[in-house]
Amino acid sequence: MFALRSALLIIITLTTSCGVPNEESRCERCLTDINELRTKQLRARDYGSSLKLFDNAVAENVFFLEFESDGLRQFARIDTPDDVRHKRPIVIFAHGWVGADNAPNYDFSLHGEGMYSRLIEAYRQAGFLVVTPGYRGHGVIEGQPAQGIEYLHAYDNGSYLSPMLYAIDVLNLTAALYEAGQIPSPLGTIQIDTNAIHLVGHSQGGDVALTAAAVTGDNANLSFEYNAVSIWAGCFTHRFLQAEMYGPMGSSLEAFISGDGSWNSTAVGSDGEVNPNFTFGWPADWIGTVDTSSDEWTWQEDAYGSSRDEAIRARYDQMYEVLKAHQVIGSNVSYSTSTENDRTEFHHPIEVQKFMSEMGGYDVPEWIKAPINFNFSDRDYYSIPEWNNDLSQRINQLGGQAHSYEYTGTNHSLEVSSRVWYSPEGTKDGFTQAIERDIQLFRTSIQ
Repeated sequence: MFALRSALLIIITLTTSCGVPNEESRCERCLTDINELRTKQLRARDYGSSLKLFDNAVAENVFFLEFESDGLRQFARIDTPDDVRHKRPIVIFAHGWVGADNAPNYDFSLHGEGMYSRLIEAYRQAGFLVVTPGYRGHGVIEGQPAQGIEYLHAYDNGSYLSPMLYAIDVLNLTAALYEAGQIPSPLGTIQIDTNAIHLVGHSQGGDVALTAAAVTGDNANLSFEYNAVSIWAGCFTHRFLQAEMYGPMGSSLEAFISGDGSWNSTAVGSDGEVNPNFTFGWPADWIGTVDTSSDEWTWQEDAYGSSRDEAIRARYDQMYEVLKAHQVIGSNVSYSTSTENDRTEFHHPIEVQKFMSEMGGYDVPEWIKAPINFNFSDRDYYSIPEWNNDLSQRINQLGGQAHSYEYTGTNHSLEVSSRVWYSPEGTKDGFTQAIERDIQLFRTSIQ
């Protein structure tokens, strides 16, 4: 049996599912040239790996493969449908943020009945071979740790560059699956339908999936592509929007309260006072309460003790530290601020704007060629409707095929929250419908 060390994911981990700044800063030179992470550069490079089976199955229909990415040993969980006598279509699932502290103990969702377990099982039951890569630095199998944890310490922070590295990992694994046309399993070889490889990403994995889709779309340098893609509550927008949303919403009360100091999901208080530092109306549902006068508002007072400006500065300070370490900008270059309508606005030098705009898939809709679903909530700050609708519209305007689906009242997992203030009575679960829409898209793309 696999010696997978279970992750102890305390509740505070859930606040940062799209990535947080990490105080440790190691391996600043993990990349010889940070420009390698630009989407244009990722489209020009080669991908591939070998696949190695671990002999013992974890459970019925579940086992692990080892693969290499940029010379780093990594692992992928494999879930097989009940019938593997014929070629099977694939869903590659790019999971969300885990973080440097928990990545070595990442358990690939083997334990518990969480959203990822439900998602993997739903695709498997629909007849798909489900492949869940752990990314560099994630997981320990049979006593062997995945290599590359130093990359998380260096880049899984306010620079928002780690999804590009994880996209490389996913692309190397995809290329290996495509080239092999089969995978080894404890029960023998399973044939892959290489014309039916699909990609799903949740949360930070949405950034990973969108980047991978942009790399493979209409790319003559590659022999493989994705038939269809689905992004669930994806953290995929450009780096500045991420910093100015995730920083305040994860650590600043003033980011989501109204002008009178209470919460009503708007900036305007009952007395008409407007909160100039308002960012988004819905904090994460796991905080338990939005009533700051209740006895339940205890640990939240410390967790949300920063101001909006402090939270944003913390993210940008990390971003600029990484850029300076890689000589993208000079040591004296920094962002600037101005005050407009009692709100601090942050401004970046042209070279920083250009560099960050070349990361990920958000700013290159012309390269998103695979049919794509965007599944999101109306009140999940990790993936707000405007980002999903905007990108979907831009893809369609360029001749692509994007579908934008909003699930009202649901949380970051597209499920109904147990908090009535978040999901009022009558809220419909979005998870099941999103799965059905994905399966329909995937099956249509195969035909």
